[in-house]
Amino acid sequence: MPGSDYYEALARKVKNKIERIDQTAIAFARTLEEFSDVIDAEYSKVVRLTVLKIYKNIVMRSPVDTGAYRASHGIATGEEPGETENIKGEQTDAELEMLEREFPDLNWKVGDGTIWIYNNQPYAGVLETGHSKQTPHGVYSVALAEFQTALENEIRKARLLELRLIQFDPQ
Repeated sequence: MPGSDYYEALARKVKNKIERIDQTAIAFARTLEEFSDVIDAEYSKVVRLTVLKIYKNIVMRSPVDTGAYRASHGIATGEEPGETENIKGEQTDAELEMLEREFPDLNWKVGDGTIWIYNNQPYAGVLETGHSKQTPHGVYSVALAEFQTALENEIRKARLLELRLIQFDPQ
């Protein structure tokens, strides 16, 4: 029958193996967290770019008389925008280009809730129901019909990331 030294040595070996398993599990957990962060960031980027594309299409399709309707579109996150939010004067192409540069840095990320594209001009609903010869099918309804395609296109572009993820190196 083996002596106490044998059991102590066996206990040390088991303890060392458990410690190595723990270290491997911790490293694996860190790798999964990093991978999750990359996926969340890419998903957030895809959503933001899709929203921007839809927003830009809405602005460009907007019927123009005085320019107030076109200039009163907005993007908000979280809570639904109020009735008077973003009612302003004409929005220029330079402002749209600025928005396009700034929007990918919008703080929205996975888990932050709803992204709202809105127009709070009092007559926006009337324009949406076809009371403009410039946009007989509305503006937002057309954009909504295009949303699926825009999202799929952004997802396809992001697939370039998949090649990097396959070779994902946690170190």
